[in-house]
Amino acid sequence: MANIVVKNLAWLGVTVALTFGIDRLGGYALQKVVDKSQFRYSRLYNLDQTPDFKPNILLVGNSRGLTFYQPTIKELTWSESFNLSYNGMPADLADVLVRDFLDRKTPKVMLLDITLCDRVNDALIKDFRTYANKSPRLDTLIKGYDAYIAGGAKFFHLYRANSEIFQRALYYRNKSDEDWLLDRVIAQSMLDETDLSKYKLRMDSSMVRRVAETVRYAQSKGVDVKLVINPYLPKFATHIQDSFLIPLKNYATELTGLTVHDFSSAIVENQYFGDYQHLNKNGGIEYMKLLAAQNLFSAQGETPPLSTPASETMPMPSPTESSPNNTPNMTPTVIPQPHVIDERNATPPPKPKKKIIRKEVPFIHVDTLFNK
Repeated sequence: MANIVVKNLAWLGVTVALTFGIDRLGGYALQKVVDKSQFRYSRLYNLDQTPDFKPNILLVGNSRGLTFYQPTIKELTWSESFNLSYNGMPADLADVLVRDFLDRKTPKVMLLDITLCDRVNDALIKDFRTYANKSPRLDTLIKGYDAYIAGGAKFFHLYRANSEIFQRALYYRNKSDEDWLLDRVIAQSMLDETDLSKYKLRMDSSMVRRVAETVRYAQSKGVDVKLVINPYLPKFATHIQDSFLIPLKNYATELTGLTVHDFSSAIVENQYFGDYQHLNKNGGIEYMKLLAAQNLFSAQGETPPLSTPASETMPMPSPTESSPNNTPNMTPTVIPQPHVIDERNATPPPKPKKKIIRKEVPFIHVDTLFNK
């Protein structure tokens, strides 16, 4: 009998050790995949390893923050940017990510879309356990919503990969996510819909207070913070104006002392929207031109690098500033272009034609192609 007990205990010990070993080995392998990914949060926690990367512009929001279309920003400003936005991101998660970013890099400007104050999203926060081992702040935030999830991710390393965030990191393993934006035009059935009562957005006061904390932290780092409301389809913006947008702007201004740049109805053409709440890729391009024309990519007192032809192709209404009784300006107006004298605007001299020299192509062994 004693021999059976000893044998069973031995097998139990082997099973536990094997399970623990597989978890650690698998967790280590998957962590390497996450670390090498081009996904924005993998890049965030590797910023201290990229001293030559110096983003001047930090972009923050929920899925509507993906409207900050980075390829166009770079064309317009000649500056690098970093976007922390994610689908359904709440303000408390954004606060943690912004602080982690500012501990590693100091941009000149931060644009924050305050419509991320519409919800508490504990499910998404818990999914960020993929990066909890990289950030004590993130680990603490997750623990505040679910201590068991936080503890499980510490004890079982494979559990960190059981999330949507890990799947995103896997998807963007070898490609950039900087053009992550809708590439469709809003359906005609949505445009024809007249009853929008089922779509309800409400401000969460605790999230606005968290935004105020984020603003103060960024300002303490010398960052020029600019609060914005990114565009909605105009009829949807009208629908949520009294119940969401006006209270949100007023409370955000009260807590931060900052003007809220309201672009909620600034783009009126249906072709620039993917749905009621999101611009598509072409809309994002036009919106970035509008922000550049308003000098929102430049810090206070800084001369913008280039004049931006935002209104040459599409006249747009001016944004509204936060006030107790304001409503969006729906009248299309041409935005005046900033007059900037810049040597880079001058026509460069023609480049001399290079003489083509034919060289013998060296032999490359096929194995070297697959080892890259």
